Amino acid sequence: MYTPLWEFCRHKYIVYTEGVSASGRLKFHLLCGSVLVSHPRQWDTPETLTMVEGKNVVTVQDDEWSDVEQVYRRLEDNSGLAEAIAAENRKYYQLLSADGISCYALELLKCYSEAMMYTPPELLVGLLAVLLGTLLLLRSPRKRLSPRFRFPMLGDTIQMAKRPSAFLFSRYKEFGPVFTLDLMGSIYYVIADLEAQRRYLYRTEGADAAIPIKAFKMLTEVPSPNSDRVNHPIWRKVTMAAVGPQALQTLFPPVLRVVQSHVDSWGALAAAHQQGEQQAQQGIQVPIYQSARRLGLALSVDVLAGVELPATVDRGQFKQQMEMWMDGLFGLPLAFPGSKFARALAAKDWLLARIMPAIREVHQEFTREWDAASGDMGTMAERMIRQLDRQAAESVAGGGGGDGQAAAEGGGSSASSRTGSADGSSLRAAGAGGCDVAGGGGAAQQQAKEKELLHTLGRLPQAGVLGFFAGKFTGLRESAFAVLQTAAAAADTTRVTLLSTLALVAMSLRVQEEIFAEQQRVIAEFGAELSYKAVSNMPYTEAVVKETLRLLPPAAGGMRVLTEPLQVGDVVTVPKGALILSYSNLMHCIDPALWDGNTAVDEPAHMDWRNNFEGAFRPERWLSEETRPKYYYAFGVGKHSCVGAQLVYMEVKIMLALLVRKFRMRLQTPDMLSRATWLPFLAPAAGTDTMILEAR
Repeated sequence: MYTPLWEFCRHKYIVYTEGVSASGRLKFHLLCGSVLVSHPRQWDTPETLTMVEGKNVVTVQDDEWSDVEQVYRRLEDNSGLAEAIAAENRKYYQLLSADGISCYALELLKCYSEAMMYTPPELLVGLLAVLLGTLLLLRSPRKRLSPRFRFPMLGDTIQMAKRPSAFLFSRYKEFGPVFTLDLMGSIYYVIADLEAQRRYLYRTEGADAAIPIKAFKMLTEVPSPNSDRVNHPIWRKVTMAAVGPQALQTLFPPVLRVVQSHVDSWGALAAAHQQGEQQAQQGIQVPIYQSARRLGLALSVDVLAGVELPATVDRGQFKQQMEMWMDGLFGLPLAFPGSKFARALAAKDWLLARIMPAIREVHQEFTREWDAASGDMGTMAERMIRQLDRQAAESVAGGGGGDGQAAAEGGGSSASSRTGSADGSSLRAAGAGGCDVAGGGGAAQQQAKEKELLHTLGRLPQAGVLGFFAGKFTGLRESAFAVLQTAAAAADTTRVTLLSTLALVAMSLRVQEEIFAEQQRVIAEFGAELSYKAVSNMPYTEAVVKETLRLLPPAAGGMRVLTEPLQVGDVVTVPKGALILSYSNLMHCIDPALWDGNTAVDEPAHMDWRNNFEGAFRPERWLSEETRPKYYYAFGVGKHSCVGAQLVYMEVKIMLALLVRKFRMRLQTPDMLSRATWLPFLAPAAGTDTMILEAR
């Protein structure tokens, strides 16, 4: 059974060719930059292409098909050879002229049709569209913003998934500060012009902060308050009060408990010693991809979501369903049986069926408060911010405990509510207290009622509920989506940052020792027990997190949909309705504080961690004004930048402090990051993500 043409390029490097389809597959995979494995034959190729064993093709003998597996293993074990062969194929293809591309595409269709023994209509239509587009591009007098030819549907997806920073930098060198990317069938304008960025990142007009990905829309259903231009400023103030810098001391105790429980489970130091000295010397193996995902999800669900689930709902299963739902957000919206998207749709229904009953009383209470405030978002926001400020003040007065400590223990005022889960989780919904906005009864009674609303309105999902109500999304289902969207927003950034930080730190013994030295100073000043004040006084550890996010940004950053044309420089006008990105990777490449302007390199030295690791990964650069980077887009910039940045710093600093105080770290597969894919997020190749913890 033949693989459909549009599925061929899902392989990283390797493709197995056989039978009469070999010629057609050869041509297509040369365009994709794959390694070809086949039996020897006389290839029918354009003049510019030559098949050279070990250079752009690997052969096996006609009668030795069992050797194919050995060839695969050799290439997988020697990724450098495989990448070199793939690069050679791409270089050959780039030699073709525009006319050569057309001839090549025609020959490809001919060979494919002969091999399949039929001509799929969609291929003919696609070919005609490509040829027409190529012709129009060749005739167009306008400045080109992309190569003349890109594969339909695939576009730039494969190159972006492999080496995003180098690929974006190559486009910048070729086309300047504005160019287009074709990612999974959607065209995005990448803007690297600061003046143009200011016109849509630092004001609410001109562009909407929407995520126009079909799968994302289908799985989240309700537009995020972040995309509501009218109500966004008020919603952002409440969100900042819930998770911004002023709330960190309140959040510290539950965050510490969750991180501590996960790190303890990774370490199992006592168990390692019990298994003998040899086992202890070999170290403890931690699969950091899944470990980081689980920790990020636990922090978002157990600390920030604030929903009490019935005892009949298994908390572990709830998190598994959350992970399944999140895995479909940025994929293809193809719901065939067994696909990620089909599983995500099913997970969405499962989660809503559990969340809606759990928040019913909270939603009813919020509705009463909203009606009492005459549906005025400003009035509701003021009350919520006042409650959060009081909560933060009580936490500070209690030395970091107070309501923050109650949250760590499970929250609430009754003994039965202070149970929590074994890993320090506090999945609780606010109590149902009834408080009228216009209620009276004396100052003490009013203060008691408002304090009760700390739990009803004070959590981050309730900020989302406020934004939804302001946008006329007032149903129970919509409020349940506020919980889901909150958890997803917190988990995605956190888990990718945790993984990236662990990987880079494990690759640098020098950085680990600097963190350890700082921890010794912190212990001497603040004691061995981690506290909010201690974590706030770890400048080098925080620099490590920032440097990680500079090198390996967790997201593209700055996605917008233009609501009016955007002029970039004197030549390019980006049309209304265009999807635009201010790609973090590219902006960090061209940072004037770090980049010397050299365009002769594939990737600037300060971003080239593959070939210049010690020079690229330099946390020290953040400790001096003279060396501090000027561009930092890891959490976005402007009016829609991530409000949870400081919370992420705190979470990762806690994790690093707990780990480095006890262990040295190293990767079992040193080139794990080089072999990973990066779209939509960092994903190591299977079996390469093991981190070894060795006791100090």
